[in-house]
Amino acid sequence: MSVVHAYRTYQRRIRTARKGGCKRFVTVWHRRSGKDRTFLAFTAEEMVKVKGLYFHILPSLNQARRDVWDNIGTDGVRFRDIIAQPGLVESINEAEMQITYKTGAVWQLMGADDERAVARLRGPNPVGIVFSEFGDMLVSAWDTLSPVLAENGGWAAFNYTPPKLLPKCCTQGDPKDNRCHGNHAYYQYRMAKANPSWFCELLTVEDTRRDAEGESGARVIPQSEIDEELAEKGKKHVNREFYCVFETPVEGSYYGDLILAAERDGRIGYVPHAQNHPVNLAWDLGSKSLTMAVGAFQLVGQEIRWLHGWSDVGRGIPAYVHAIREGNNYTFGRVYVPHDAKVHEIGSGKTRVETLRSLGFRDIHVVQKLGPADGISVVQRLFPRMWFNEATCRPMLNALKQYHEESGQPAKDGSDHYADMTRYACVGIKEPRGFTQGLQQREALTQHDPFGRGGAPGQRYATSRT
Repeated sequence: MSVVHAYRTYQRRIRTARKGGCKRFVTVWHRRSGKDRTFLAFTAEEMVKVKGLYFHILPSLNQARRDVWDNIGTDGVRFRDIIAQPGLVESINEAEMQITYKTGAVWQLMGADDERAVARLRGPNPVGIVFSEFGDMLVSAWDTLSPVLAENGGWAAFNYTPPKLLPKCCTQGDPKDNRCHGNHAYYQYRMAKANPSWFCELLTVEDTRRDAEGESGARVIPQSEIDEELAEKGKKHVNREFYCVFETPVEGSYYGDLILAAERDGRIGYVPHAQNHPVNLAWDLGSKSLTMAVGAFQLVGQEIRWLHGWSDVGRGIPAYVHAIREGNNYTFGRVYVPHDAKVHEIGSGKTRVETLRSLGFRDIHVVQKLGPADGISVVQRLFPRMWFNEATCRPMLNALKQYHEESGQPAKDGSDHYADMTRYACVGIKEPRGFTQGLQQREALTQHDPFGRGGAPGQRYATSRT
């Protein structure tokens, strides 16, 4: 069959693996490397061989229409024409973005940006699936379709550049049960790399050349273009988009570099629960959202040890308390909550403080209200003293890495729930003695301050509130 796509050397390796019987492909390729065009040509060949249904899935239907159905390459070839080749096509459905071959094989563009879109994937029986920009879509798209391929023996390909922003499935839910392991794109790559039955390849701009028939043999992205991108958009952008660095924080990240430093310093890994120290909780109570976030941490010497993080949509305080206590032999210390926790809720007539107290928490501290900039500054100063238990804090870490400035303010993109929770914890443990929020406080006269607040000899700091 004549395909309207001339394969380059690095693109041919996928076809070779398929001929050898491979059914799973992970291609982490740099931006503008021709990921979609490669897999469109790959799919066209498969459609001639096997009659069946084929999906090409992007994060949203709008993106599918823009980037594939209506897109035109630099060579003037429409992307969809790589599938819709003369002599092969029986019909084209413009509204559904669907192409049917004379053999009966059907190819269709789909989206996977929300649960309603994922629900549309349930029921059909595709024999070949391409997940384009897999890191930007909900992981439930693959979870929905993988049983289908397990039954019919079909193939699946995951092609993407490391995502700039993580979808909500990576940062929400109990980390113990989080299917994404904090970042499903990175997890999928690591898993495939360790599995010899999968084809797995990560290609940077150093690895790709225009060496197909009729091309010059030059680099796909010349160094001059990389230099321009670097000057305009910075090293983080270039590392992610052109060198496929998963760990690169987003532009404007408040804590991204601090998390990378924590990883380099070995402060992200296994953090044991110190049985002789109380476990403190910090809450973002979601006053304007259905999402909450809770973190459990211990203060051990000068260290702030994060043991666990929880965040989900549509769960109330009692459900979180059940999850926190389930399987955890914690002796609880202080509970840090935001200033609006004392506002009465319309439904129950209770404040969040009263709700927490009714669930067994006694040492509840309403944190001083600070502006976001001041609160973020407190977190940044304390971050070098933080340790994180990776197995149960990875979604929290990814949310903190993603938390960034947008138009001069912290972005409200879902990462802010964990970020606000962390801010409340840090502001709470940094507050000077004089701020009580109406709660009784005991004092200790000491020159020692494990959090480095400074002050004159004899400065008094709070040791507990009851």
